[in-house]
Amino acid sequence: MDGTLPAWCNTYPQLINGPGNSMIQIEHDHLGPHYALSLKTMNPGLLDATGIHFVSLLHSVSPRLSLGFESIIQHPQPSILETSTSYLAKLTSLPDPLAALPPSPGQPLSSLPFNPSWTATAQLQPSGNLQATYYQRLADKIDVALDFQTIFQPASMLGPAKREALTTLGAKYDLRMATFRGQIDSNGKVGMLLEQRFSPAFGFLVSGEIDHAKVSLGHLHLSETLADRRTLQNSALESKSSRQQ
Repeated sequence: MDGTLPAWCNTYPQLINGPGNSMIQIEHDHLGPHYALSLKTMNPGLLDATGIHFVSLLHSVSPRLSLGFESIIQHPQPSILETSTSYLAKLTSLPDPLAALPPSPGQPLSSLPFNPSWTATAQLQPSGNLQATYYQRLADKIDVALDFQTIFQPASMLGPAKREALTTLGAKYDLRMATFRGQIDSNGKVGMLLEQRFSPAFGFLVSGEIDHAKVSLGHLHLSETLADRRTLQNSALESKSSRQQ
């Protein structure tokens, strides 16, 4: 045996028929020793190749580096054809050499040494925007992730041009019967989610989000309103005193 994974493939046909609307969707996934191929088509035309088609491929060029692409082909009518392709790169940490070894008889899995692992990805979208992610497992129950994306939008009828960037930092902490997730982005938005599991069939979930940018603008608007009100009151008092004189 050379240690490579065996190849396998799956095909999922699906037919959705509703009043006045019907759709057929076919998905095909193929996993090879060093690559993963995914094909998806919606309402395919056998004679003119119309429909919406998705093609994605991820190939391992080394044990740590994988390169791939994803293409979307929109062909609703024979006279209309639009394509867009995004490119993806994925880099992972070195595999844990102890993970492939079976534990000793009577040795619990929790006693094995923890090996931090990380994964970094970069995606170049058809619009020219770049999205990069970084995920790392700091401890057995602590995971952190970082997401960075650019927002480049030319001026159009929908609005002015945009050249922005957004960075989001998130973390997850697993307790014995609960999971806590939290994130914060560069725009000042903070979110959290707490999932408490009382039993396998019953759980309790609490989530919340605060947008500090909007809260700050709200305070600023309130301050300006109070200042304008005081200015009007002072002007009315001065006008009244001048008439009395």
